[in-house]
Formats: sequence, structure tokens, C-alpha cells
Amino acid sequence: MNEAMKNIYERRSCRNFLPHQITKSELVEVLNAGMQAPSAMNQQSWFMVAVQDATKVEQIRKICVNACNMPEEKNPFYRAPTIILVFGKEGNIAPEKDASMATLNMMLAAQSLGLATCWINCVIEGMLSEDGKALAKSFGVPDGYKPVGSLAIGLSAGDKPREKEVLKNYVLL
Repeated sequence: MNEAMKNIYERRSCRNFLPHQITKSELVEVLNAGMQAPSAMNQQSWFMVAVQDATKVEQIRKICVNACNMPEEKNPFYRAPTIILVFGKEGNIAPEKDASMATLNMMLAAQSLGLATCWINCVIEGMLSEDGKALAKSFGVPDGYKPVGSLAIGLSAGDKPREKEVLKNYVLL
């Protein structure tokens, strides 16, 4: 099995991260892989914000907890030291799909580097809140971009999750 197929089959969502930060070069490699994703009419509708500053990560956590009515102590990012916020450009052909494909590319790139990831959806509600919009603006997110999702990324603190049951939802004709 080649490396690309191995990464696809072995990637799992991590819900227990070590506090150790990933390197800047690893983060840049992951982000650059996201930029290589296909997009509708090559519009490249995505915009990413990579956050490694612990204070800013905590701000995002609090915004998401409040917007999603979670218990105050909840960490929807599973204590990952890095968060990548993913936005899509409103008005483009398929901003959510484009940004989602970029996110998957980043997840597979992280897997190839020995890093763990988890897709985190609660940032949509969090970044659509007034506090979230203000924070996104302070992070440099251009006007006209809406949240699509995020990645928690870091080193796994535990064993790899068990093999998942894979549904065979396809037909060969």
C-alpha cells in the first residue's frame, strides 16, 4: 500500500492531545497542503487562521463554549495546542465544500507527519457570535468569510483509536 493510501486508512480523530506544541515548519507544511486542495472553478474559497498562542486558543475555547451552551470547563478542542480555524468566502460557488476539502488535505498531511487531528464543528456557532466575529476580525479574517470548521492539531496523548466500522455505502455497476 502506498503512503497516501496508508494515511487515508490510518487517520483517526484524536480526542486527547499532549500539551507539546507542533513546530512552525510542521504547521506551515500542513497549511500548504490545505492550499493544494481542489476547489470549484479554482476559486480557492478558503482562508485559514492557525493559532498556537495559548491565550488566543483559550479565547476561542471560551467563545465556543458560550455559543454552544457547553459547561464552562469543557474543552471542545481536547486541549490541542494548535487550532486551525477554517473559513469560506461567501458568494463563491462552493465555499463550504472548498474549505472542507482543504481541511481534509490538512488532516492527511498532519497524519503523514505523525501529527494527530480532530475536526471541530462548534467553531461555526462560536465564530458567528458577536464575540467570535470580533475575534476573527482581530485575527485578520477578511470581510465576507464565514466559518466552516476547524482542526485541533497536535501530538496524540493516547493510543490510536480502535479500528472504525466502515460502512460500504456504494454500488458497483
